[in-house]
Amino acid sequence: FCNPGVRDFAVAVDEERGRQLAKWGLQPLPDGTGCEAQILASEMAKRVCDHALADGTATHALVLAEEAGEVLAETDPVRLKEELIQLAAVCAKWIADIDSRPTS
Repeated sequence: FCNPGVRDFAVAVDEERGRQLAKWGLQPLPDGTGCEAQILASEMAKRVCDHALADGTATHALVLAEEAGEVLAETDPVRLKEELIQLAAVCAKWIADIDSRPTS
């Protein structure tokens, strides 16, 4: 791992995944993505995030919502996996930012 916070993020995700497996097992489920409402919500989240980035009011929450919207709108399995990785990277960035803040 060569990016700040990614190792800790990966370890935390791995530990949580272990807890999920212990509680639920493999639990295969359908993707459930790509319905019209998810596509419309994704488009709205993108517009809101783009506007905030342009005017300097972007937040981690807006970026996360935009990325999550892209995940929920995607139906192609290859693209869905790419979008999920992008979403995870946004989570890692946000956590690294939290961890870099001075503690009070």
